[in-house]
Amino acid sequence: MRFGWLAVVSLCVAACSAGLPGACNSDNDCKAGSKCDPSRNVCVIPNGGCFPACVGGQICVNAQCRSSECNPPCNSDEVCDTNTATCKPVTTPTVAITSPASNSFAGLQLQVTADARAPGGVNGVDFQVRQTGTTTMLAHAAGAATSQSGANYAATVLLNGGSIPDGAADLVAVMTYPNGTLDSTVLPIRIDLTAPSISTSGSVTPAWLGPAATNATVTVSVSDSGAGVDPASVKLTLTEVTHAPYSGTPGNGNSFNFTVPMADLGITAGNQGISRSTPATWWGTRRAPSRARASR
Repeated sequence: MRFGWLAVVSLCVAACSAGLPGACNSDNDCKAGSKCDPSRNVCVIPNGGCFPACVGGQICVNAQCRSSECNPPCNSDEVCDTNTATCKPVTTPTVAITSPASNSFAGLQLQVTADARAPGGVNGVDFQVRQTGTTTMLAHAAGAATSQSGANYAATVLLNGGSIPDGAADLVAVMTYPNGTLDSTVLPIRIDLTAPSISTSGSVTPAWLGPAATNATVTVSVSDSGAGVDPASVKLTLTEVTHAPYSGTPGNGNSFNFTVPMADLGITAGNQGISRSTPATWWGTRRAPSRARASR
């Protein structure tokens, strides 16, 4: 009986030294990575288990946490099993566009990437820009494998053909493999080949800056009758001010507003009643800038 008590004490000491609760009635009483031994009502670490439990993106292998990603990467006829970090044969062909993002703006060139896998491997991937909702192809480019595994493809699709209209379009990756072809899910994009119309001068309010009005609001009109205007690409640069371009906030209609602190213009709170003029550059979508002067 004395031996039995010593065994229980030993288990408890081991559990406590590992940060485990000593006593338990179920696995819920134990920390992640450990289990309750019902025969002794003590939390224990399973043989080959990891304690503390591995964080997200990791798996436990022989009592050690490691990445769940397969290394080296799987071939195009394999897929990574993240539960074991091993490559397993592909049973169903798949192809998916990985860039650009949905509804991205595309200018004269479109950078595209895709992941493609199929039984027997992948022969190639063709990236096609099509008219919205149809199979009519406007432009295309054959993808080149970007990894030794041959499962990742990239290409640059040229959109400088005279017959390509501005506006919505579909991007599709077409995979060729030993048993045929497979189209990816359609990715909507917006083709923008026409320069936007930018007002040659903007308005600035208030007319005077001081303690009661420490920011100037610059408003400029930017429009594009074809693809529309990408708000994230509208920037204001003050050429005499050492500051990163100011981002625009969409206003009413085609207007964009920019907030410029008076400190950026070299105006201090003590200098009341100062009006300043400085060259400004309006940037709209991905086009060359139009210059104007705005009164501050």
